[in-house]
Amino acid sequence: MILFYLLVATMPLSEHRLWEASPGSLTLFKWLGMACVVVAIVRLAQHSGPPRFLWSWQAGLFLFLYVVVLLSYFSKAKTVQAWEMGPLAGWTSYVLLFFITLVLVDTLPRLQWVLMVLVGSLAFASLYVIRQWQQFRQVIPEFRTWGGVSGDPNYFSASALIGVALAFSLLSQRRPRWGRWFLLGCLTITLAALTIAASRGGFVGLVGAFVVIAWRSRHRFLMFVLGTAVLALLFTIAPVAPVERLIHPTPGDDAAAQNRKIAWQAGLRMIESAPWFGIGVGNYRASMEQFETEDIKIESVAHNTYIEIGAELGLPALGIFLAILILGYRSLERTRRRAHEWEQPFLEHVAVGLQAALVGYAISMFFLSEEYQRHLWFLLSLSLCLPYVQPGPSKPAPDVRDEAPQEEMEDEVDDAYVEEWLAEDEG
Repeated sequence: MILFYLLVATMPLSEHRLWEASPGSLTLFKWLGMACVVVAIVRLAQHSGPPRFLWSWQAGLFLFLYVVVLLSYFSKAKTVQAWEMGPLAGWTSYVLLFFITLVLVDTLPRLQWVLMVLVGSLAFASLYVIRQWQQFRQVIPEFRTWGGVSGDPNYFSASALIGVALAFSLLSQRRPRWGRWFLLGCLTITLAALTIAASRGGFVGLVGAFVVIAWRSRHRFLMFVLGTAVLALLFTIAPVAPVERLIHPTPGDDAAAQNRKIAWQAGLRMIESAPWFGIGVGNYRASMEQFETEDIKIESVAHNTYIEIGAELGLPALGIFLAILILGYRSLERTRRRAHEWEQPFLEHVAVGLQAALVGYAISMFFLSEEYQRHLWFLLSLSLCLPYVQPGPSKPAPDVRDEAPQEEMEDEVDDAYVEEWLAEDEG
């Protein structure tokens, strides 16, 4: 598990010179991922029978979407490039991430540590963003940061939403003092970096995530009032406030909005020209000129995940992607209800945090092409993990006169929970 924790810790460091170094044909991060695949295979071999999560609709649709990507890549590839640099490598790595997450995150202690590492890694990446702003704010007026080791500030903001949502939700649960201070520190640092990044899409996504958490709170009205006050304070006193960029955009903001409009219109024309099978995975940027009608010619991604998937893979593939998102949220909702009924507060708060993160991420995908972002697929993998790490109800207590060993009784309870969840999923 140490290797997997390290993999999660390095996910936000997409531009770090150490983890993106290439010893051989793969980066160090990808070599670490391959080592985790080996660990997952060994662990899976220790269990009898196929893993139960493979029978869920969410897992099946994800694997089917990967098959669509394979067919699109081998039938419609426009350019010849190294395999490790092409879109197929990205999709393959997300399938492997999906596999190792579902195999390795199978107990409550592992889930807790994975979430703490995830929150901490995003806070650590946020320190780079803050430091970069400190270095350049006196040199470049209205400096936003370009994300440091986390790359583009907009993509960093989308990933940071996960850390904020999880940290805020987990703080609502009783935990050791060190854990509360750790989560509070990570939340403060990540919120500060989000403010400095000043991403408009990130801001809208953060509002959506906050609405989910506030709605699930026992003190809904108070949470809405306090949260609104905090968000308004943060994003109005920020050096480059996203609210200010929305209301009074600079010439650079207007140019970025215009480029997005051109890219979206070109993407809609691509969908119109090939609605069933798309123009081919990875071909969006190369096909821009063919579908542009404005005098200004640009070459870029769609800056909208939904349009890009629909244009490259077709509307049926877009429907599959949307179904994966919806089923992920539905799975988390079932887990939240069961955890509440069976008095498992930790899992209940985790489910709410992941629901908020998924909603925030889904909103930010209207402004960014995020299908190649690691945190999106890790988030969806975690949403499917939760039902299989349920420890079962804490009440009623098992009869001490029962001759069955305690461990066997707990296993039966676990199986009963999973079987009930699977039965509802099939229904």
